[in-house]
Parts: sequence; structure tokens; C-alpha cells
Amino acid sequence: MLTKYTLKKLALGSTSPLKVEAVHRALALINMADTEVIPIDAPSNVDTQPLGPDVAALGAENRARHALVNTGEDVYYGLGIENGMELRRGVWLDVATVAIVTFNAPGGHLLAISTSVGLPIPSEYVEMAIRRGIRDTTAGFMFAKATGGSANDWHTDLTGGLFTRVRQMTEAVYAALIQLASD
Repeated sequence: MLTKYTLKKLALGSTSPLKVEAVHRALALINMADTEVIPIDAPSNVDTQPLGPDVAALGAENRARHALVNTGEDVYYGLGIENGMELRRGVWLDVATVAIVTFNAPGGHLLAISTSVGLPIPSEYVEMAIRRGIRDTTAGFMFAKATGGSANDWHTDLTGGLFTRVRQMTEAVYAALIQLASD
């Protein structure tokens, strides 16, 4: 069971300020705001714009494992976040996937996986990213290029500030953390 005594430090597979903020907010929701979050630049080893839930989950898990392997001996948990596009009934949704791993097995054992709510993005931006090449281009980048908005948080622009990417990721991180707390 996860307690504030077992989660003193958490390796985060990203240095993105948005992801760091989301993790801090989720930790505060479970009364673990004093947990030290150690951001590590970690590759997802998947396309820049993951398409489908399995690709996003693999990217999140790869980030978590890389972060955990590349931190000190007193860090027992790695967390990765990967946003990806999922096509549901003809609507493209951006979904944040979170994976948490630990050193219970070589390379890290998967402990928890969760997703956020999906936020619809106009299909034209996903299709533009696919045509340009999802290895290096995201739908968010295409949205920003067309509208002048933010490539990293197009969620805020698209919803007029009602729903941010930080909120989306915070809820997914929270859902992963409570899986560990309820073991």
C-alpha cells in the first residue's frame, strides 16, 4: 500500500513544466504534496503523436521506466505520462495515459496504468499531423500553426480556458496514484 512514507521521491519521465505541475497537483489531492518529484528527460520511444491507446500506454510506460532507471537508489517509483489520439465513433480524442512502475522486477514492474477523459480535437488537425508524419508532428502542433494557439496546451485554447492540459493530466495521475493507495 502506498503511503507518504513509501512515496518520498517520485521519478517523473519528463521535464515538461505542464507534466511536473500535474504530478504536484495530483500528489496534493492524495495528501502527499511533500513528495519530491524528480523530473528526468525520458524518451517515449513511440511516435511524437501516438495514435491509439496501446501506443500511448507504451510511451507512458517507457518514460516511467527510463526515469526510474536514471535516478538515485532511494527512488522506488517512476511515473510516465503520454498524451495520444484515439478515434472513437469518428471523433478524435486526446487522452492522457499514465503509467507507474517500480523496481520489483528488472527494468521496472508496471504497478498502475490510467487514462484521462478524452478531449475532442477537430479531425483536420489530426489528419494534417498524419499527412506530415506523426513520428515528428503532433495534432497540437498543427492546431497551433493554424490558429496561433499553444501546441503544448491547445486544450485551453480550444475550450476557452474551461479545460486545461494540466487538469487533464492531473486527473489521470490521480487515478494512477489511487490505484497504489488502494492496494
